[in-house]
Amino acid sequence: MLMPAPYSTDLRQRVINAYEANEGSQRQLVQHGGNKPSIIVRN
Repeated sequence: MLMPAPYSTDLRQRVINAYEANEGSQRQLVQHGGNKPSIIVRN
């Protein structure tokens, strides 16, 4: 079974930047892009 590719650092950073600019909650920003909230969690 293949593992899905990790989200890019660029995508994570865009969500973080938008959150810090008060453009929405982390969940709203991630879901707006069609992604899951786990995208912003760094492992």
